[in-house]
Amino acid sequence: MQSKSKSSCDSNSNFKSMNSSDSNRNADRKNAAFRGIDQMIFLRPHHLLCTQGYSGKGYSDEFTVGMDRVTEALREDADIMVDITFSSDSICEACPKRYEEGKCLDDDKVLFYDARVREILGLEEKHYLYHELIDLLDTYLMSGNGDELLRAICGDCAWYPVSACSRNILSKKYVKTSEE
Repeated sequence: MQSKSKSSCDSNSNFKSMNSSDSNRNADRKNAAFRGIDQMIFLRPHHLLCTQGYSGKGYSDEFTVGMDRVTEALREDADIMVDITFSSDSICEACPKRYEEGKCLDDDKVLFYDARVREILGLEEKHYLYHELIDLLDTYLMSGNGDELLRAICGDCAWYPVSACSRNILSKKYVKTSEE
């Protein structure tokens, strides 16, 4: 394990408090899957959809544990802070396809999905309330045939046909809005 510095950190610092500076963003991404979710969550743009569609399946047991923690926190607290990042995030940390910070075996696909979602929702690398992101997603999906719009973003994802992504996202099954 590396010692704490501006470029690396220990397993307790992936989630940062609102007082941390943006210059420390990269250092705050480490080991998300193993810390309680009580502060900000980092999400890359396409993982906004993955967290909505997630139904308990994953690449490995370690990945699934981390994904469970992140999605549970998001689904239970619409006002939780999310830091949109254009690199590795809280979910990537335990993914077996991640081979170093910001690098994935499926980089071409992952970056393509991120670019689609970033463009469609007009996302920037900044802090959002989770419900603001869900509102953006809902507005987009309600602008036409939701299934067709969703399929245009991530219909070629390997998880799309074998998980409940489309059904969960379009039915808002796992979304708790701030009005609820």
